[in-house]
Amino acid sequence: MPVASGTGSEPGRRIAEQCGAFDWGYLIHRMSEEGVLFLFFYYIKQFHLQNQLPPDVLDVLSCRYYENLRKNMIACTALKPLFDALNERPVPFIVLKGIALAERFYPGFGIRGMSDADLLVRKDDMDLVDATLSAMGYVARDSSVKQALDNPAGYLASLDYRKNDGSLPNLHIHWHPVNTSVPAFMFAGQVDQDRLWERAIPATVANATVRILCPNIS
Repeated sequence: MPVASGTGSEPGRRIAEQCGAFDWGYLIHRMSEEGVLFLFFYYIKQFHLQNQLPPDVLDVLSCRYYENLRKNMIACTALKPLFDALNERPVPFIVLKGIALAERFYPGFGIRGMSDADLLVRKDDMDLVDATLSAMGYVARDSSVKQALDNPAGYLASLDYRKNDGSLPNLHIHWHPVNTSVPAFMFAGQVDQDRLWERAIPATVANATVRILCPNIS
């Protein structure tokens, strides 16, 4: 049952009693660093506690949340044609983290922030992936596909793609789930990628048919 918005509710009364002592600037900064700012605002709304926050604080939270929601919606619009193009090739891919979590697992689409869109593809498909992205205006940054694929096992196993016009989202294309600038060959080889692909499940993300990681691959 939703909590009433008045100060008569226990959570509302506690917030009203303590909000004057809060260093809201510090709290907002820390929540941003910890990635929970949008979650905080979402539940403030869910429990109808907006009236218990200082108006300027509520304005900051609201602006940031809805700006993130806007970015996520723009990302969905941009990713759909990309996902469709990969499906048409066809190039198997798995959507990782960010947009898949925001759309499918978080209670609100504006809660999960993301700086780019992460996809996992098979290493042997990278040339075709690169050609598909290039045709859509994406350019690999920092390295070529050939150079990146020559990286030692357990090292960098991804490429960043961006559009020259600066439009978002940027893409982070992985061909191995272990992707680090610190050599991790000692455990990278223990990842059973064949099983990971076999257990990936079909889903709809950005109104397109994709695959996502199975929550349980045991």
